[in-house]
Amino acid sequence: MPATPSAPRSLEEKLRACEERLNSIVQHTPNVSIQGYAPDGRILFWNKSSERVFGWRAEEAIGKRLEDLIFTKEEGAAFASMLRDIRQKKQAVGPIEFRFDRRNGQEGWCLSTIFEIPGDCEPNFICMDVDITERKTAEKALRASEELFSKAFSACPDVMSVSDLETGRYLEVNEVHERLFGYARHEVIGRSPEELGLLANPTDHGTFVHELRAHGRVRDYEVIARNRHGKQMIVLISAELVHLSGRVCVLRITKDITERKAAEECLRKAQADALLARQEFTQRLISAQEQERKRLASDLHDSLGQDLSLIKNRVHLALTKHDLPPAVVSHLEAVAKLADDTLNEVRNLSHHLRPLPIEEFGLTDSLENLVQEVAASSTIRFESRFEQIDDLFPGEQATMVYRIVQEALSNLVKHACATSATVTVERDLRCARLRIEDNGRGFHRSSVVGPRTVRTGIGLTSIEERVTMLGGNLDIRSGPGQGTVLEIEIPLSEAAGVLPAPKLAAL
Repeated sequence: MPATPSAPRSLEEKLRACEERLNSIVQHTPNVSIQGYAPDGRILFWNKSSERVFGWRAEEAIGKRLEDLIFTKEEGAAFASMLRDIRQKKQAVGPIEFRFDRRNGQEGWCLSTIFEIPGDCEPNFICMDVDITERKTAEKALRASEELFSKAFSACPDVMSVSDLETGRYLEVNEVHERLFGYARHEVIGRSPEELGLLANPTDHGTFVHELRAHGRVRDYEVIARNRHGKQMIVLISAELVHLSGRVCVLRITKDITERKAAEECLRKAQADALLARQEFTQRLISAQEQERKRLASDLHDSLGQDLSLIKNRVHLALTKHDLPPAVVSHLEAVAKLADDTLNEVRNLSHHLRPLPIEEFGLTDSLENLVQEVAASSTIRFESRFEQIDDLFPGEQATMVYRIVQEALSNLVKHACATSATVTVERDLRCARLRIEDNGRGFHRSSVVGPRTVRTGIGLTSIEERVTMLGGNLDIRSGPGQGTVLEIEIPLSEAAGVLPAPKLAAL
């Protein structure tokens, strides 16, 4: 039979064993610093938690006073005075907060409860501390943060306010808020924007709160507000949900954009007026150009054309004489051919300058006919795709579009040395697009378009000027041996409606 441990042989042994167990518990209590003091403040007991919190080992602390370790002389004297008060009043004190200095010089805080042990036992007083340094540090940081926020809130040049999410009532406003709306702070606190009549449309607040609840924030919410005197203004509101003192609040920044909106409206009107003026100028310019073209066509046909015809006829009349030397006959035949070629060129110029058939046939058919004429007079194989654009441009603008395509085809025939080309006209709700592409020899774009726009002729200059007057964009893509792509985009002033089916042709 196993032996059982023997029981203590005396009351002293029982008491000693109990004291040892209690001392072990006190020494190893992990989160509570426990110290024992004599009536004069000398340290008689110092557990391991005290070593960890204050930085002093037990053998260094015992026998010393607190002002020698963690308190200043004044704080130590105050602590000794408190011990005397506890003995006189026969009651514990605490929990109370104490500030102390650790052995390494760092500041700390503890929450202490102090009580007296009756009788003649030593130590006479027990102090139980909980280290609250982290909490105090967090509280200090929070106070600093709140102070910083308060200063930023007051100094912000924009209107700022804090309100309760549930009731909508203001908790705080800054001075700018007072100036903008005309209400003093004490008149605003505890009241909502609806109660003050700050919103011209009360339903705006419900929409604003719905967005705020759904997303936690609102950015640049535009509303019409009113100040104390009923003056309306346009404001932008941005807000965030924040938690203050256990409740959900709204931190709101409001910007008065009334002047900005007025400036934007003035700018929009100025742009519209400038666009109208440009359109009117374009129409007058086109009209003047067409009148000049008509005059030049008439002069070429009636004056220069007639003179060339007379020269041609007189040369043929001279050739009827039979006694002319062979050299003279050769010269006269050369003059006749030159006159005939020049007359054909004048007729072509007159033809291109004469009034266009757009009003009779429409812009789309006129462009198709133009492509057909160019194809018939050259060896280039043309393919074309035309969408109906008759309703997109007023008469004089239609003339300008026609002249753009006419000039582009003329350049292509004269300079491209191409065997095939494609002409495309498209439309959508915002613009009309013209695209003319060939497989010709191409060119370095910098050689024809530069600071002076065009260096080798007036063809591209004429196209570019007309596109600019129509408010459009011109894009030229080319390279030696790579052909040329001419793309033009002309904006429309109104939606064009339903798009008719395109016309396809190959010439």
